[in-house]
Amino acid sequence: MPGRSTSSSGSTGFISFSRVESALSSLKNFQACISSGMDTASSVALDLVETQSNFWNLSSSLEEY
Repeated sequence: MPGRSTSSSGSTGFISFSRVESALSSLKNFQACISSGMDTASSVALDLVETQSNFWNLSSSLEEY
């Protein structure tokens, strides 16, 4: 039935609101960590693209010299 859980002992009981709130809080914290990680990964990727572009510009300048 919805709203019920079964423990390892086989007894059925209701899920408490405090457990649901705790799980929701954990999910929100996890979401914030994922968001921060994605921001960092995007920043690093953009820095790599910029560095690669600068390298190729420098390389072509040295070839011309």
